[in-house]
Amino acid sequence: MKLYAVKYAESVFGENHIFKGGDPEVLLPIHFVIFLIEDEKRRILIDAGCDTMPGWDMRHFESPSVILERAGIPCDSITDVVLTHFHHDHVEAVKYFKNAVAHIQKDEYELCKGYFPEGMKIETFTDKKELPLGIKAIKIGAHSVGSCIVEFPIGDKTGVISGDEVYSKKVIDIAKNGNGYHPRTVEFAKKYSDSEKYKVFVMHEPEYLDGTNGVMLIYDSNEKL
Repeated sequence: MKLYAVKYAESVFGENHIFKGGDPEVLLPIHFVIFLIEDEKRRILIDAGCDTMPGWDMRHFESPSVILERAGIPCDSITDVVLTHFHHDHVEAVKYFKNAVAHIQKDEYELCKGYFPEGMKIETFTDKKELPLGIKAIKIGAHSVGSCIVEFPIGDKTGVISGDEVYSKKVIDIAKNGNGYHPRTVEFAKKYSDSEKYKVFVMHEPEYLDGTNGVMLIYDSNEKL
C-alpha cells in the first residue's frame, strides 16, 4: 500500500480560524491537500479537492485532476473517493472521477449532492464506513454536522486523515486540554494525540511541496521512508 499527498494550492487563513483565541489580524499559511491511497487493485482518494475557490487569494492553484493526470494517474483510474465533509474545497472536483464510487456521510451528502455528476455511484453511511485496504471513514461531526476523519493502517500505527476537524497539528495539542473547542474536537484531540498509536495527516497543514504542486509519496508499505 502507498500513501500520497496531492498538493494543489496555497493560501492564508486568519489565525482566529485556526486556533481558538487566535488573532484575526495574523494570517497563517495553509496548503490545500488531498490524499491518495493505492495498491495493485485500488486507487482511493480521500477528498476530491476543488478547481475554483471564489473569494480566496489562491497561489499555485490547479485542479487536483490536472495534477493527478500529469503524474500519470488518470482520473478514470480512481476507484473510490471518500469525502470527509460537504465543503466546496473538499468536494467540487469529484466530478472528474466519474468511474469511482463516492463514499460520504448521509447528512453531508444532502448538503452537497449537486456536486456529483449524473450516474456516479454514491454510497452513504451514518456513523462509519469500512472500505478495502483497512480504510475506515468515521463520523466526528465537530467541523460540520456529519464531518468525518479517515483511519487506515500505516506500519505498526494507525494513520488518521483529519479532514477539517483540525486545520493544524498544533490544534491537536491545544484542543486535548479543552480550551473552548467543540466537545467532539476535544475527544478527537485526546484520542489521536497519542503518537505511539497514531500518525495524523492534516489536510491544510503547510508541510508538503511548499511553493509548488504535485503528487508526493509519503508512505510505502514495502519500504521504510
